[in-house]
Amino acid sequence: MSTVLLDTTVLIDLSRGDEQSADFIEQEREAKRLLSVSVVSTMELIVGCRNKIEVGRAKQLIAELFLFANTTRHFCSGIRLAVEL
Repeated sequence: MSTVLLDTTVLIDLSRGDEQSADFIEQEREAKRLLSVSVVSTMELIVGCRNKIEVGRAKQLIAELFLFANTTRHFCSGIRLAVEL
């Protein structure tokens, strides 16, 4: 199973009900890809919320995703993978 790391922009668009982002997520789920989010993107989404309702929606969205821990080891692995591509 391959993994898709979602960017903060996609998360914001999803939280605002953007259809194009929702369609992208649906396609990735249908393709059996693991949808993930970084700790940094998670915090950016939460910090950008304007009220408790938006925080609740953000938490619901994040709960559906795999939380990718950004560590030096993961970062280095990502750099290696990018170089190989």
